[in-house]
Order: sequence, then C-alpha cells, then structure tokens
Amino acid sequence: MLNLHTRRAAAVVALTLGAAAGGVFIAQAPAMAAGQTRYVATTGDDADNDCTDAADPCLHIQYAVDQADPGDTVSIAAGKYDESVEIRQSLTLIGAGATGSGRTTIDGDGEDGPSIWVDGFDTDTPPQVTVKDIDVTGNSDDDGILVTGDPGAGDPVGITIVDCVVDGNDDNGIELDGSVTGSVNDTTISGNDDEGLTTDEINDDPPVITMSGDVVSSNGDGGVVNESGSIAIDSTTIDDNTGAGVVVDGGGNTVNLRTTTVSGTVSFTESEGPAFGGGVLVFPGGVSDIQSSTIFGNTGQGVLSIGGDVSVKNTTISGTIASTSPDPEISDGGVVTNAELPAVAKTGMAQFAHHDRQANKRHLAAPKASAIETSSATLTATITADNTTLPDCAGDVVDGGYNLDSDDSCGFNAKGSVNNGTAKLGPLANNGGPTKTLLPAKGSDAIDAIPAANASCTTPANDQRGESRPQGPACDIGAVEAAQPPIVITPKSLPSGKVGNHYSVSLTATGGLGAPYEWSLSSSSGPLPPGLHLSSHGVISGTPTTAGSYPIIASVDDPTLKHYTIVITAARRPSSGPSGSSSPPQGTTLPNTGADVGLLVTFGGLAVAIGIVLMGATGLLGRRRAYRRLH
Repeated sequence: MLNLHTRRAAAVVALTLGAAAGGVFIAQAPAMAAGQTRYVATTGDDADNDCTDAADPCLHIQYAVDQADPGDTVSIAAGKYDESVEIRQSLTLIGAGATGSGRTTIDGDGEDGPSIWVDGFDTDTPPQVTVKDIDVTGNSDDDGILVTGDPGAGDPVGITIVDCVVDGNDDNGIELDGSVTGSVNDTTISGNDDEGLTTDEINDDPPVITMSGDVVSSNGDGGVVNESGSIAIDSTTIDDNTGAGVVVDGGGNTVNLRTTTVSGTVSFTESEGPAFGGGVLVFPGGVSDIQSSTIFGNTGQGVLSIGGDVSVKNTTISGTIASTSPDPEISDGGVVTNAELPAVAKTGMAQFAHHDRQANKRHLAAPKASAIETSSATLTATITADNTTLPDCAGDVVDGGYNLDSDDSCGFNAKGSVNNGTAKLGPLANNGGPTKTLLPAKGSDAIDAIPAANASCTTPANDQRGESRPQGPACDIGAVEAAQPPIVITPKSLPSGKVGNHYSVSLTATGGLGAPYEWSLSSSSGPLPPGLHLSSHGVISGTPTTAGSYPIIASVDDPTLKHYTIVITAARRPSSGPSGSSSPPQGTTLPNTGADVGLLVTFGGLAVAIGIVLMGATGLLGRRRAYRRLH
C-alpha cells in the first residue's frame, strides 16, 4: 500500500492532469442519512471490535474510520492521539472538546502525513465530512487538516470544521486543494509555521469556502491565503500574522470580508525574504470586497492593491505602521495602489505560494518589474485616518462618496467626503459584537455624516458589531456607529428666584454621545431673566434684577431641547406710617432682638390691667368727694 506522502503526491498530479475535465461546483452533496456511532478512547482495544459499543471503544481513530459506513459518526474520547487519520467517505468526526484538560487532540506525530486528511480521489462519491470539537495540534511534519477534491469526480468534497483548534503545526493549519466546498466556523487557527488557512492553486476547480466566527492568529506565512477559488470571511479576527492578514493571489480569485477585523500583521523578516507585508494584499487579477470591517495596526499597508480590484465600504482603516525596510518601489500607507508589480511583491507572492510548487515557480519566474493594466481601489463611506506617520492613501483611489481621511492624501472629491478631517478614533477594543473595533468619539467628523436616506446609510442595515444604523439622526462614516441613546435633561423644572437674591441651578444630561455636553439657549427661546446667564456647562446663575415669568428653551448638543419657565418675584420693601413715621409693613415680621417676647407680653398685660383698676378707683373716689360737698 502506498504511504500517505506518495498518495498525496499522486493526488496533486491527478489534480493537475484532471483540471481540464473539471468544473466549479459550489453546492455540497445532499446530506447523508444518520448512521451508527463508532467509539474511540485511549483505553480502547481494536481487536475484533467494530467500535459500536461505548463501553468497549476502539483504540485508534483510523481503525474506527475504517470500520465505519458512510454517514457514521466517530466519537473520540478525551486524550491525545498520535495518528494521521485519512478519511475517504462521508463521516462525522467528533471529539470531547478542543480546549481544556478534557480535550481531544490529534497531533499526527510519528505518522506519515496530515493529522486529518479528507481524500476525495478515487472514491465512489466525494466525501462530505464534519470535524467538530477536536484539537488538531502539533504535527511536526505536515498540515493540521488537508482536504483534497478531484475536479473530475462531479461533485466537490464537502468539509465542515466547527469548534476546533488547529494550532502549532509544521506546515499549514488548514489546506484546501482542488474541488472543495465547505465552511470553517468558530475555530481557532493559530501558531502554524506556514499559512493559517490556504487554498491551493493547482487546478481550475477551486475551493469555495466560508469562514465565520473564527480566530486566525500568529501564523508564519499569512493568516488566510487564497491561491485559488473564493473565500467569504465573516465575523472573524485575523491578528498578528506574519506577511499578511489576508492574501488574494490573482487569477480572478476572491476574498470577501464582512464584519471582520484584520490587525497586527508584521512583515516578513529579512531572513524570510524582503520585509514585505500588510493587512489585506490583493495581487494582479485578484478581487476583494471589504465591508463593515476594521483594518488596524498592520505593518506596511492596511490595504494594498497591485493590479487587483478592491472595493472598500463602511470600513475603518487606521494605525498602519511603517515597514522596517521599506522598498522604494512600493509605498507604505493606509490604502495603497501600485501601477507596477515590483520585485519585492513578487518575492512576497512566492513566499505565500511556497507550498504550491507551480505557483511558486510562476511567481519567481516573473520579470523583475512589470507594468499592470489597472490597479483599482474604490472607497465608499470609509475612514482611512491616523495611520501613524504614513499617508492615509498612496496611489490612485476612487472616491465613492462619504469618505474621511485625516491628512488630505486621498484627494477625495465626491459628495460627502471629508479631506483632512478629524476621525477621533478610540483604541482597538471590545465595543460589542464578535470582533474588536475602533469607536469614533464625540467630536469626530465621521459621526452623522451620511444622510439617513443615502444608500451608504441604508445598506448595510447594521454596523460591524451588528448594531442597527443609524444610531443618531444620520449614519456614521466607517465600520462602527457611535451609540446615541436619547438625551434626557434634568431637572424636570427650575426653582423660582427673587430680585436681588443670588440664583444658581445646574442643568444635567445623559445619553447622546456622552459628556462633555454643550449647553445654550435655543434660537427660538425667550430671554433669561435679566441678570442671569447660561454657561456652556449648563449652569444658570446670576442675580436677577427684574420680577416676572420667563419661558426659556434650553438646548444641549443641538437639537435636544427642554422647555422651562423661571419665575422671579419682587423684593419686599418697608412702607411709611402716619405723619411720615416709619412702621413695619403689614404682614412683615419684626426683627428678633433676642428678648423673651412671652415675658414682655405677660408684663404688658398686667400693666394694662393695673392701669384700668387704678383709673376705675380714681373715678369712684372723685364721685364720692363730689357727693360729700353737695351734702
């Protein structure tokens, strides 16, 4: 029997020779009916065992796969399996988990080939395989997962990878060759020596792959490298990869990014070739559509089009870092287009394609420098700003409207676009949603810059985080809508004041774009009471001089309004008594001198009573004396 390396080489030859007979097949084959479950454990035994008894599992995954019928499930208990597993029929391979102490690990060590190989050559029906909850880690000689499909077989091989970790493999994390269709979901692809995920350019029946909810990080020769076919990437983090986050290598190959963050790419080092790399690299003939995504902190270029067709919509590109050894033939910057394919780029393309001998030879054999027909990058509703010391744009870009740059290097001239604007972006952070983003802060020229009825506001309906657009009266430029909950102004009403007495009250607000809030009187407001003024911080203060009722309209972060009425009462003044004497006004209170008022009242009452008694006694005595004189 041929070993796996020999059979794999034969498969590559067959792919190449059979390319002309194949076509592109996107739809997967119909799902298989549910079959039996075969059990594997590190404590199992293969002898005379069909692996169908959970209490009596088999020892090796390959043995259970060979026992299985199409449509069966191979359930693999926790533990480490030093195997290279080849699958040639439709199966589900499911582990106990891809992380933690109870994970299922397949490392391929000690064997001859990838840790998992889905081989669609010389099979009655192209296999449809699901790999779930497995840690595919530590293959020291080959890929983590390899899927090969025969373009002459009619239907493509189908592969679904879910909730897996593909980490630390000597070659690629996941390699997809030939007629393959499928998906990679909620999977971490990291620390592989070569590409994280790659499609191989060796036939004309290319892979058609979707990625969603994945993390692709710290891989040695690029995160996602598309040498052939179509890849759609959604809600994925592509971070800290060497050479590139995403590569689209010519020939009509396509990578579409949606709600994805590409960040922290570092250039190839001098030992690996010229210092070359960037966030998203699109080479001659390649196509990339980037929408509602964040491209941040990549070395070299945020987005580079060399003879590619690139469309960037509702996206934020920022923080691009200068190359350590920049090449004069290709500029660094946020968005870069190049009219030539310089030698440094060709060497970089060959580096990405080194696993594919034909593609590698083609890139290396290209002339040292060659002109290209077109190099297109169209920006719409996109921020390219604050790219450290680098220009926001280098080369020709097409302005699709409602864009913003921070240095006037893009030369935007379409409706709604802002040159030399203020982006005021926050740090790359978890602002909600599946990926990290850059949130525009209050005062950014990007906020509410796209009219609500404009197509760039109505489509897409959500931002990168999944939040609805718009959040305010209009849409924001870039990948993220700044949250704008309704502004609530307090207090509910304002206290009354009095002429001559100091008056002070603070207006406060919550919601909107947050503090600091800017306060003023609305243009339709009446005046404040004479003597009072409203500060921009929301404080009404002063000493009122005129009584009256004053309706006003306070405005915060225009156009949020609040109607108030301030009542100012007149001061009380002393009134004049008879003959010009001064007496306290009616209704006023005499000043408190500190005397015991109750005791004074008591003595006063006694004095009055004694006086009356004395007056009465005096009158009686007088009458008696008069009576005596008369008699």
